[in-house]
Amino acid sequence: MAEAVNNSNATATDFTNWLVQNLQLSFREAYHLTGKIVAYADENNKKLHQLKLTELQKFNKKINKEAKKTFSIKESIKNKKSFGGTSPQSVKQTIKNAIKKYL
Repeated sequence: MAEAVNNSNATATDFTNWLVQNLQLSFREAYHLTGKIVAYADENNKKLHQLKLTELQKFNKKINKEAKKTFSIKESIKNKKSFGGTSPQSVKQTIKNAIKKYL
């Protein structure tokens, strides 16, 4: 399953959110920029996590090494902390809630 996710662009939304939060782009601008980067990766037979920082900076010079972390599936999972999210803490809480409710 990890391989299937790594061979996809599943983390593109995480990158878009990073652009909004850290570069103060509007969601529309960030979405458009992410689309260009995904197209570039596809044209060069690369996945997002395989792009070098210098390649990303061709699209926006303010993109930094922190942005590259958004392409990590492990980071993506870990950062989903809202109710029902995929972070380890969220999953543990969901299990605790289910045990209380059903056992």
